Amino acid sequence: MPDAAFEKDGSLPDTQFSFVPILGLSLDFEEYSCRLADGQEFAVIRRIANPPAWDQFLLRSDIKASGLPFILFQVSRVSAEFELKQLSGRQEPVSPAVAVSIVDLLHVKTGSFGATPVLCNRSLVDIARYPTNSLVFAPCRGDALLHEPLGQAPIELADIEWALARLPATIKLTKEQKFRISLDALTTFHHSRYLEPRLLTLWSGIESVFGVDAEIAFRLSLLSATYLEGRGKEGYELFKDVKANYNSRSRVAHGSRVEDIEKAIGFAHTLLRRLLIRVLESGALPVESSILFPDEKAEQAGRQ
Repeated sequence: MPDAAFEKDGSLPDTQFSFVPILGLSLDFEEYSCRLADGQEFAVIRRIANPPAWDQFLLRSDIKASGLPFILFQVSRVSAEFELKQLSGRQEPVSPAVAVSIVDLLHVKTGSFGATPVLCNRSLVDIARYPTNSLVFAPCRGDALLHEPLGQAPIELADIEWALARLPATIKLTKEQKFRISLDALTTFHHSRYLEPRLLTLWSGIESVFGVDAEIAFRLSLLSATYLEGRGKEGYELFKDVKANYNSRSRVAHGSRVEDIEKAIGFAHTLLRRLLIRVLESGALPVESSILFPDEKAEQAGRQ
């Protein structure tokens, strides 16, 4: 576990926000060292089995320095944290954006609703060892303050390894607007107060994966099914399911009531996750012609 590097007189060292508390992730391991391809450790993710008690948290937090993020921070729901490391040749720790990206990728992989609303200057493990007013917080991802834990799947080491392996693809794909929209739709849809906007947000992410802007219901259903399942029986069944659920999306968009909207949200959430998993594992967004006419693409490649 990390130890606090206090000044001898108990005062705060220069504030450096190298810890990222995580809400809503259930780790089935104690901690894991995240490393670059060259072996350098850039972060550690660890489980927090016992979140800080509220009275201890108040006593040891510098409320004046932390401001609003501290007030809204749901410390009782902290279940894990990232400790960001300093890489060789750099004076600052790794960017918190890396921790946010890993949490987003874990949502894609497992469906777990993690959130990273704040940064902290110290670990939240065993805070009783800290002096009064020694914990300082800063905003990390502001919209995560609206986090609602809709579901939790245990995070295994294989899930962390999958997320780390997809970080390079995520960095590359984030340069493309369609991917940014899709990933943001998946990781923020539940911040809306009402169910209807949640459903619409998820479908905006699904549409953005393919960039469909005409004959949307049919093309989106066909592309999703073929991309994920191919042209066999499974593909046809998924085609029917996507088309039926897109009709629910259309009714909501036009102000009509949808029966069992939570089921519709669950379908859209799972579909968008599956699409993004496929995108991240392939390292590229899908191309409509390649999905619908893969044999033609192979023939063209052979002729070249």
